[in-house]
Amino acid sequence: MILLLATAAWAECPADPLGEALVQAGKVEGSYVNMDDAKFADARGKLDAALACLNAEVSPSDAVAIHRARAIGSYVDGQESAARRSWLAVKSLQPDWQPSADLMPVGHPMRKLWETPMEGGSPMVPQELAPPGGWSVDGTRQNMVPAQRAYVLQGFSATGAVVYTGYLYQASEVPTSLPVDLVPTRRVRAEGNAAPTIHVVGSAAAGVFAIGGVGGLMLGSSFSNKAGEATDDLEATKLLGRSRTASVAGYGLLGAAVLVGGVTWVVPW
Repeated sequence: MILLLATAAWAECPADPLGEALVQAGKVEGSYVNMDDAKFADARGKLDAALACLNAEVSPSDAVAIHRARAIGSYVDGQESAARRSWLAVKSLQPDWQPSADLMPVGHPMRKLWETPMEGGSPMVPQELAPPGGWSVDGTRQNMVPAQRAYVLQGFSATGAVVYTGYLYQASEVPTSLPVDLVPTRRVRAEGNAAPTIHVVGSAAAGVFAIGGVGGLMLGSSFSNKAGEATDDLEATKLLGRSRTASVAGYGLLGAAVLVGGVTWVVPW
């Protein structure tokens, strides 16, 4: 898995990372066809560097170009499964595209990878966690990712800034932490969900704690007043002790009421 953080401060980023990535993706394909090993290696390295700096949202056509370059690179590295997943992404995004004979001659091993379908296809898997601005998969905003094919995943902040770009090969590779906190995607509760019961029970418990807290504070105040009226020092000391105990209990119960009430209504059950 290649994780590409858009915030990689150590990288020397081009002025237009997305434009540079697309240029280098084209060079990867061209240098492979021309069998120019030096230019091929150079283009692959620059493509990786540009993707690490990516600060703009890719389009579906941009994603196709990246997938093609990645598929070729994986094939050259002997990673057939990864290459097949990348070619499956190309097929999914651009069904009408066909590889040229220069790129994949008939009977060529890479053409066989192109032609061999992924067993079980590539169903979409919903993601419960997403950055504040959501995910984009191959240039389409959605919180579902392919289960078995490669995809360009981008995450966004609440203001729409790109906070993550990754080239992933399956659903299990989606990150669970980012430069910004992940937040749970709100799910629609199914009919019959126990959430209403939780709210009723939680509210009742919060009410009981609140009543007990008020009662404790009132009792503490009563003890304090009696201590002020007492003529015997020992009796006054005992009353003050009871006052403090009742007051502490009252504040504790009020705190419990606030906590239970907050958890009951803020947490999405």
